[in-house]
Amino acid sequence: RKHQNKCFRDSIRYFQVYHISKCGGTNMRHVLSKVFNSSREARFQDVGWWRQEMENQPDWRYNRDPYSSLKNETFIIGLVRNPFGYYRSLFGMLMGHGYQLCKLYMATNGTEGDLGNCICGMRRAHSQGLS
Repeated sequence: RKHQNKCFRDSIRYFQVYHISKCGGTNMRHVLSKVFNSSREARFQDVGWWRQEMENQPDWRYNRDPYSSLKNETFIIGLVRNPFGYYRSLFGMLMGHGYQLCKLYMATNGTEGDLGNCICGMRRAHSQGLS
């Protein structure tokens, strides 16, 4: 009985989603918007019991403290993916049309294109001379 009390809290007041890019976020948003009868755009803000969705980073409000009182009141779902499928999907996304200005920026060493369209990893690689 003591073990159950640690696993199931009565104090859950919020719901939040953490996910890594290319791990089913779009599908997850579609499903959750139907389940909770909410708009898919609501994920970008705190609304009632919903906490802003976090992608590729932890929620700053928890101060990286696993015992944060706010975090202990939040049910967090995390999405992960097989790394081999992830890199194949990420490569396909980066080679697609949505990142043309980013690729052009990196290929021309910043004389054309736009670094603002790049994902963080590509910006970091470029700033460190790795691109």
